[in-house]
Amino acid sequence: MKRRGSGMPGKVRRRGWAVAWCLVAGSALCPGQDVAAPRRDEPTRVVLRERHAVIREPWQVTLTSLTNTVQFPGLSLALERGVVHLADRRREVQVLEWRAPASPSLPAPRVNTAGRAVTVEAAPANAGLLRPGVARIASGSPGNKRFDLIYAVTGLSVSVRYDVLVRGSLTNLAEPMSIDVDGWYSLANESGMTWEGVTLQWISADTQGRPPSVKPPGILELDEDSPLSDAWRFTPDEPGVPHRYLVGTNLVLPDRQTVLLPLMSVARRPVDRILLLRAEEIPTDSRTARAQPSQIISFRNAAESGRARSMPPGPAVIHVGSQRSTLFQRAWFNHTPAQGEIRIDMGKVDGVQARRIARGRVNRADGGYEQTYELRIENALDTPVRVVVDEQPPVSLSWTFLRSNHAFNRQERRMVYTLEVGAKSERVVQYAVRVMMPGE
Repeated sequence: MKRRGSGMPGKVRRRGWAVAWCLVAGSALCPGQDVAAPRRDEPTRVVLRERHAVIREPWQVTLTSLTNTVQFPGLSLALERGVVHLADRRREVQVLEWRAPASPSLPAPRVNTAGRAVTVEAAPANAGLLRPGVARIASGSPGNKRFDLIYAVTGLSVSVRYDVLVRGSLTNLAEPMSIDVDGWYSLANESGMTWEGVTLQWISADTQGRPPSVKPPGILELDEDSPLSDAWRFTPDEPGVPHRYLVGTNLVLPDRQTVLLPLMSVARRPVDRILLLRAEEIPTDSRTARAQPSQIISFRNAAESGRARSMPPGPAVIHVGSQRSTLFQRAWFNHTPAQGEIRIDMGKVDGVQARRIARGRVNRADGGYEQTYELRIENALDTPVRVVVDEQPPVSLSWTFLRSNHAFNRQERRMVYTLEVGAKSERVVQYAVRVMMPGE
């Protein structure tokens, strides 16, 4: 008579009992304690975030029995600081035990006082940290196995810097202008570990160069149930939109060192020059006050500048002239997608000014009133200029657009006009909006 069981073959049941026996009895009673040497034929993937980095190391090892001892180089420090997860897509391998060998005792520093100089000879900072991590692995069958080791570390950081050289005159707007831009990553490794053959990705949000808000000290105790406490409660900054950047491939990240990697390089790139007027800076119904436009130079993040990849945010140092001896200003480069436009504000321009005039209101039969505004852009220069007006009606109530005597592009709740203003001339733009009163 045949015994009815779970339907598994006898060989599989015997291997399962062997694995279970190893889990209960421990390493001393497990057969096949051969030390296997793992190897890697794929790059290590590192994803760096604001406070930590996630390491994913692909490994393959040849197991000669149902249980094997495997030593992973340099993994002992990661085991001591946190959890190492083994990810096996085929679910053929199981970790029975992780061990981190004890750190060897380091020799005491030797002080040499011979002669006039005093020297101290100490062990290197990372001595004893690159010890292997030991794992006892069980598998349903011997043979070649592939899996990933995933763990998190701290001490890795990335920063970005840009160096900009503007060639051309900032006062003569008719003169052609070009730009040189060099950008680079700075990778600092203070984790105590070293990686080779790394593909590094960086996930970061654009902070606009502002430091994060810090909760001020105080002794005020708030009633959490009272709506009045909202006016006093500390509100942290809204998190920005995170973006992913490919820092590099096949990298070497040595411990206790900083590595510089090229990010972009642009030489004598012709740039577009526009004059930008922002709605918040344009005075309304003022007889004396005028707004001056900002001179914006822009160029496209094309393949020849950054290998057609997104450019991360970071500080920029801007020089003007053929040499980098004169510092013009410090700026901030925002996140720029591939084929996006990089803009640099070079300051205000004399000779061009703008004002806004309210031409009165008319009540409407369908509710609210119609308000007409007039933008007047004056160009006192001897050359024509191109002015971009980022306009928004100066009303705090709800409004809808009605008409305009000039075409514009609508961007959210703003009207963007692009105007060509001739030399020694004035350009007038008139538009009307419908303003709704509260409750209508």
